[in-house]
Amino acid sequence: MIAALCATAYYYAYWRFRLSPPPRDLLTVVVSVCAIAVGFVATAKSILLTIQERTVIRFFRDSNRYATLVNYFMAAVYWSFLCAGLSAFGLLFDLPKLNWWVGRVGATLWVLLVAGSTLTYFRVLHIFGLILRSQAQEQ
Repeated sequence: MIAALCATAYYYAYWRFRLSPPPRDLLTVVVSVCAIAVGFVATAKSILLTIQERTVIRFFRDSNRYATLVNYFMAAVYWSFLCAGLSAFGLLFDLPKLNWWVGRVGATLWVLLVAGSTLTYFRVLHIFGLILRSQAQEQ
């Protein structure tokens, strides 16, 4: 929902203020950051699988929320992959020379994916922090 609001605001600003498409350097940075995020989330998921006997993980399993937890981790990976993929795809074109409609829609979709991947990443970070803090309190 928030990602859609960000994309809508960008679309309006692009139309109203004649914004230029994202620069190539920004696309390159987004590819790198998304790749790092995928690695971090995959590592966090692996850690989650190794602490199966902890109280907080048993709580998630007993309350049928463990699948939701894993789905959150996977959503962060998928969003980051999509964002990195679209950013890498954008590097193949000279964005300012694209048709205005293709440029505007493409840039709006890119903003949607950047916002969505950022939000899913922060959701996973928050949950993982809660799990680690509860694990520290157990000991």
